[in-house]
Amino acid sequence: METIKIDDVKYLDELYFNDYENSWLSHSYKCDFIIDNKKFNCVEQYLIYEKARTFNDSEVMDLVMKESNPDKMHFLGRQIKNYDENIWTNKRYDVSYTGNFEKFDQNSDLFNKLKQTKYSRLIYKSRDNIWGNGVDNSGKDLLGHILTTIRDNRFNSYVYSMITKNADNFQHLTRFGYQIGKDDFEFMYKNNIKYFFN
Repeated sequence: METIKIDDVKYLDELYFNDYENSWLSHSYKCDFIIDNKKFNCVEQYLIYEKARTFNDSEVMDLVMKESNPDKMHFLGRQIKNYDENIWTNKRYDVSYTGNFEKFDQNSDLFNKLKQTKYSRLIYKSRDNIWGNGVDNSGKDLLGHILTTIRDNRFNSYVYSMITKNADNFQHLTRFGYQIGKDDFEFMYKNNIKYFFN
């Protein structure tokens, strides 16, 4: 399957989110999903569990699985023994990617909301310089990048269909009632994509 690089895509706009605005996109949003036969209640729980497992801290692994408050989960993540920043830096993106993919893949309501963000670049509006866009947009915005990448590469999104010029994907949507609209044409124009519908 062809993969698109979202940094090369010219999105129509930006959709900002955090724990208060469009919070369903955040790590802390409560929704159940299962990975490796374990049930997690939010991505934050999965993230801290995997962080603790990386450093063989069974105490934090056990505590975070019993916790229901995402803020307390985050605090537990700062108590992990034998923590090595370099090791976690190389692993955190993939862990968040897996947790977020399963969150949306296993919850159809969230999946549909994610697909409806269509041609927006998702940005985690936060002072956090790693997961968010930081102060003055100087942050890495790993979470926004992960969510946009998942939508546009794993879920046969509108963007994926356009960038890969997969006309069959779009024509499949039209057979199920999708109405091609102004935003579709605007996205094609902005990304230099020729009209490919029958």
